[in-house]
Amino acid sequence: MTRSLRAGGAIAACVVLVTVLSACSGSGSTTCQQYGETALTARGKLLTDLLRAHGLDTADPGNVLGVTNAVNAFCATYGAAARDNLDRSIDEAVDWSSPSW
Repeated sequence: MTRSLRAGGAIAACVVLVTVLSACSGSGSTTCQQYGETALTARGKLLTDLLRAHGLDTADPGNVLGVTNAVNAFCATYGAAARDNLDRSIDEAVDWSSPSW
């Protein structure tokens, strides 16, 4: 009985780990070029997913504005196709260790 409980716990831990890792590689692996080619309405979801992957409050207007401004400046998108850092990840646009935007 304890052997099956350990196996179940190990499987659950693996599922959690895979979920966390795939969340981190999701929107953060999006390049500036891909971001610039994304419809304006869908960019918000990418940025929300990016905040969530870094454990930040997605309902905080400061976080939303901060990540939006950082990514738009990094990729030079401002409502148009990206013009800078085309092959770099949008995750690189933000200093995630900084206590403020």
